[in-house]
Amino acid sequence: MEARKRFAGKVLHQFCVDALEQLGVPVEEGRATADGLLYADLRGVDSHGIAHLKRYVTSIRTGGYLVEREITVVHQTPSTALVDGGGGLGYPTATRAMELAIEKAKAVGSACTAARNSHHFGAAGYYASLALEHDMIGFCVTNAGPAVLPTFGIVGQFGTNPIALAVPADKEPPFLLDMATSVKATGKVEILIREGGDAPEGWFLQADGSTGGDPQQFLDALIKENQGGQLPLGGDGEITSGYKGYGLGLGIELLAPVLAGDIASPFMRRTERWKHEPTIGHFFGAIRVDAFRPAEEFKAEVDRVLAHIKASPKAPGCDRIWVAGEKEWDLLQERSKLGIPLHQRVIDDLNTLAEELGIEPAVSM
Repeated sequence: MEARKRFAGKVLHQFCVDALEQLGVPVEEGRATADGLLYADLRGVDSHGIAHLKRYVTSIRTGGYLVEREITVVHQTPSTALVDGGGGLGYPTATRAMELAIEKAKAVGSACTAARNSHHFGAAGYYASLALEHDMIGFCVTNAGPAVLPTFGIVGQFGTNPIALAVPADKEPPFLLDMATSVKATGKVEILIREGGDAPEGWFLQADGSTGGDPQQFLDALIKENQGGQLPLGGDGEITSGYKGYGLGLGIELLAPVLAGDIASPFMRRTERWKHEPTIGHFFGAIRVDAFRPAEEFKAEVDRVLAHIKASPKAPGCDRIWVAGEKEWDLLQERSKLGIPLHQRVIDDLNTLAEELGIEPAVSM
């Protein structure tokens, strides 16, 4: 891999806020969006980081994302709430909904919220992780545009529909599972296009039923011709249990957009990429640990479980067992000190945005 320029997180954060402010986005909403983008980049989840800023700018400029909107609580109970995002950026809507779940969980022990009329919100793990500092377990799922195939199908019916679970620990890094219910998130396909090369077999089915291949050809056929699709977790057919990923993805459709009153992915109207992106729904949960047992006692036991698994015998040629979120935790320590490495195409996109919006470009370290 070629050497990449590194950027301090605070530099990229301010650039994002400045860019969105030039488009009329309130500063607090710009900060919420920048928080989510930098969460991903600092942890090495480059598929959900500042590389997506260009996409959001395009959606705002073309009217796909509304700038003049209100984030409202439609109705609520002591332990639930429905939030309406007003058709704008997904990050502020999702942050508000997760914070509301945490607030309610503080009062009653556990709470769930749903959000509708929202948009792409980055890494689902970011919102689940907001619960950790409150000694709570966090949960988050969302739907997305129809791109993933049902088992035995050849036309995408639901989104990559990620699921995230965050569990606090004491001395160990927190357990943080953040996974698509497809074989690969769409952002991974975009990275492959940016860096060049074909996708391995098993990522998606082309329109003709072949697997893997040219990712740009795949996306073009998917978006413009509604043909082909990404494979669910477990892959094609039943031999490797692809129906399990299919079931998880479809379950999230019912839990997020359908419960929230938004449109389910199979009924979304396809449009030119990012210009008129359909709204989506999210679902969040927060569980106060001390509603069940003392938080310190619980976190100590989480430590014991995680440490035991990592110390268990290794497969031949392997010297470490990881748990969910640990690789990202290590990268967070590194990138917080050394900066975030960006692909040159991403840097070019940011420089173009700076020129178009009349703001200062982001300067590398």
